[in-house]
Amino acid sequence: MERVLFWARYIDDVLMIWQGTTDELESFMRQLNHNTKNIKVTYSYDYTSIPFLDVTLIKDSNGFLQTDIYRKPTATNTYLHATSAHPKHVVKAIPVGQYLRIRRICSSDERFEEQAKLLQKRFKERGYSQRCLKYAYKRAKATSRHQLLHRKKEPIPDDTVRYISDYNDQWDTMRRVIEKHLPILRTDPILQHYIPPRIQMTARRARNLKDILVKMVLHHRVTNSPPFFWNPGILYADY
Repeated sequence: MERVLFWARYIDDVLMIWQGTTDELESFMRQLNHNTKNIKVTYSYDYTSIPFLDVTLIKDSNGFLQTDIYRKPTATNTYLHATSAHPKHVVKAIPVGQYLRIRRICSSDERFEEQAKLLQKRFKERGYSQRCLKYAYKRAKATSRHQLLHRKKEPIPDDTVRYISDYNDQWDTMRRVIEKHLPILRTDPILQHYIPPRIQMTARRARNLKDILVKMVLHHRVTNSPPFFWNPGILYADY
């Protein structure tokens, strides 16, 4: 273990910096795989770059650490299609989140620009408009990487009032109706102390074809005819 300079683990993925020869590394891995827990470790190593989760760690010519996006060779374009029946704000937020993600991971502007072009191509294949992608790119470009690495999500206040319902194609209309008539309720001298200026709307996933066609609950079958060893004094159910 004296050869291990750094060891980090996320669930079943481990990142390790090894100071030693290749033979010593292979010997160390054989020792890890020789255990009574039936745990087998697969590994890969490189002198200049190595992937860890969705990040590629790169050692540049000056010995400094750089980072870039990593995608598996078998990865496909599985972004949500722009015409999917999801809330509009959810569809619009996906490109923003993905552009901010590559802004956070890419350690240089050159790597960010390269990954942004690839990301734009993937989103266009999924039906996203140029206007939507341009907005997401500009927002990520204007955001400091330092801010993305250190920003913490602000907790939601405990007094937040939520309207929770199943999502449907009239969700935006419902939002406008609530925002329009909410001030009327706030004119009441009693309700104004309990109703905030704005209500947070939360959509639950509505029933889809899978929920309708696939039954996940198994019902036990109770037969009317008693078995051959029926005992009148015992209630019996045949499952």
